[in-house]
Amino acid sequence: MRPGFAQIEKLVQSYFKTIPGHGPGQILSRDQVKPLLPLLAQAGWTVPERAKLLERILSKDSFLVRQLRTKRGRPFSADVARLPRGFDRLDRLSQLPNGKKTIRDLLKNPGGAKMIEYMTTTRGGKQMGRMLAKDPKGVDFNRPTVRIYTEKDLLAALKRLYRPQTSSP
Repeated sequence: MRPGFAQIEKLVQSYFKTIPGHGPGQILSRDQVKPLLPLLAQAGWTVPERAKLLERILSKDSFLVRQLRTKRGRPFSADVARLPRGFDRLDRLSQLPNGKKTIRDLLKNPGGAKMIEYMTTTRGGKQMGRMLAKDPKGVDFNRPTVRIYTEKDLLAALKRLYRPQTSSP
């Protein structure tokens, strides 16, 4: 029998508590999420479109994951997680020329997350995003990506996948 989504949510939260160094607002990687899917199946729910779901999560070798798992990156990650589409902006920024250097510089600065806050919450930040979108690698800079960055994002994605099955017996 398929468990209710509240049970799925508890299982996901319990699972992530077992991962060393993982906490609220920390970036996920594909290798962390992959072992969770069989646990959900054992609990009674086989996640549909598992491969597509995993493709939306960055690999542990990706630039953002490596940077946000450093000593300086963890508090930065927690700050960015509180911002609307903060990880989307970081991801898009990392694709721009000099974007990786910019992100490294933001991590070195104790107030580095303020720049991402500016980009995500102010009119000037949105205008900056429109200017950055003119770069061929900055297309759709202000738009959300399809990626899953955090436990919260993963739960939202799982919930969307769970809903269509609620009408089946």
